[in-house]
Amino acid sequence: MSFANVKALLNKALADFAESSGAPADMSGHQVSGKPPFGWDTADQLRKAWGKGVQLIQPEVVGKNPKMGQKANLVVDLKTGLNGRPRMPMGGPYLTDAEIQQIIDWIDAGCPD
Repeated sequence: MSFANVKALLNKALADFAESSGAPADMSGHQVSGKPPFGWDTADQLRKAWGKGVQLIQPEVVGKNPKMGQKANLVVDLKTGLNGRPRMPMGGPYLTDAEIQQIIDWIDAGCPD
């Protein structure tokens, strides 16, 4: 799994949401003041990104054994929702379990470029 695949999946989630809802996702509320920018233009940006008050991929879950990618805030948010908020993208459509597993595999591999 490469970052290019992860980026494509996250972009797909936004595109599918926009098509389903008839409007692009409003990402403005995801940014956390004083933290690295929210987004995934590069692997480094995604590794450092914070959104809605939490780091998307906590350093302590990256490339660990036993594999902990499933505990990354990004993954939890895509699977079930985080901190009492709805699953992302809010209202769906959602990434499939197989697509989310690809993101988990990338995190477990150490979030390579």
